[in-house]
Amino acid sequence: MRSLYVHDIIVLVNGRPELADELRACTAEELIGLADEPYFEYVVQNAVAGYGAVAAVRATIVRGRLAAIVERVSTRA
Repeated sequence: MRSLYVHDIIVLVNGRPELADELRACTAEELIGLADEPYFEYVVQNAVAGYGAVAAVRATIVRGRLAAIVERVSTRA
């Protein structure tokens, strides 16, 4: 990441204390929509393929973490 981008991110975070919650909500909303897409499972499998023999286990962990993000944000709304 270029240092200019890092600087911009730091300035944004510094000026918006509520940004973390907004990003969580935005991310969860996107995940809800993406999870229904036909290619979503392919993306999960592809993202963990490098784990070899334990890729299926990693995919389960990733799916669980994504579900937790969505649930956490949904219960706050």
